[in-house]
Amino acid sequence: MLQITVTDRDSGGRLDKFLLKYFAAAPPPLIYRLLRQKKIKLNGRRAAGSELTRPGDGICVYLPEERLESMSAPLAGTHSAPLREAGVCTPMVGPRLSAAFKSGATARNTEAGLEKSILFEDANLLILNKPAGILCHGAKDSAPGETLIDMVLAYLAEKGEYDLAARSAFTPALCNRLDRNTGGIVVCGKSLAAVQEVCRAIAGEQAQKLYLAVVSGDIREPGVCESVYAKDDEANRAVVSEKSLDAGSSDYKTAVTEYAPLKYSAEWDATLVRARLVTGRSHQIRAHMRMIGRPIIGDAKYGDAAVNAGFRGEFGLKSQLLHARELRFRPDAFAPGCRLHAHNGARFVAPLPEKMDYIIKKIFGGM
Repeated sequence: MLQITVTDRDSGGRLDKFLLKYFAAAPPPLIYRLLRQKKIKLNGRRAAGSELTRPGDGICVYLPEERLESMSAPLAGTHSAPLREAGVCTPMVGPRLSAAFKSGATARNTEAGLEKSILFEDANLLILNKPAGILCHGAKDSAPGETLIDMVLAYLAEKGEYDLAARSAFTPALCNRLDRNTGGIVVCGKSLAAVQEVCRAIAGEQAQKLYLAVVSGDIREPGVCESVYAKDDEANRAVVSEKSLDAGSSDYKTAVTEYAPLKYSAEWDATLVRARLVTGRSHQIRAHMRMIGRPIIGDAKYGDAAVNAGFRGEFGLKSQLLHARELRFRPDAFAPGCRLHAHNGARFVAPLPEKMDYIIKKIFGGM
């Protein structure tokens, strides 16, 4: 028999989801069969799996020790896997990250960049100003310890707030993502409940994500860009159109971006734009600006090659002039009694990267 005590970090999710993550090597049908066979109990009573876990809950699994060991065997480290209930992705865990951390690679990355990128931290949230050039989660070409989530886990491990070797149903996770070459605000939840609450706020438009961008061409009036959206995963490219791309396909979603001009430079034929994500699709702002004929300067995928070359020659620009500048929680974003209630009405601002700040001052005279 195995006894598990639910920690504060792991609490707040469904029992079956907890078990599926805790017993990562066990096939899901096995977990549900054990629940039906009454071999898993919650606080001494039969468990259905739909119960919401609370700190201090006791879970008993009535199986032989060798069977439990086979269910608990670690899976090969992977870069990301869906955390469906919260609507975010869990980070790379397991042997690859542990090895990177023990070798000192992750710790060096943490000391080199993460601590100076922290905008806010408390017991529930870690809010960061991600530098451009760093992946949020792993990809085929990323090494262990080099992604933002790897650095976050190493940082929390160094503080004693996360144990890389411990068994847990929850790993601190990012609540939003940014493209590799886009810098700015990224929110990490330190507990399952915190991740769920932030993701609900974002999905319910109780959290506003505001971006600054420098685009090619003149934008005179505020506008709303609404399109159908699809992601070409093979090309890693967003496909957007004002018209339906395929009326018979369910693969297409709606993408909505609000934008407003702040300053225009006739000399450079460029506009400083504030954009707000209404929906949060991958590459959304970049694809929408291209769709309206005002591509983001420096964007190698969606931008104007000639304009990019000019800015690269003049300023040494190597990434798009797009920055996740601000996160605002509405005054009623979090319900009374929830752990993030104190953040109602909070506003977090990420300073611009040095290169983007210099270019804005040079061509617009500042913000």
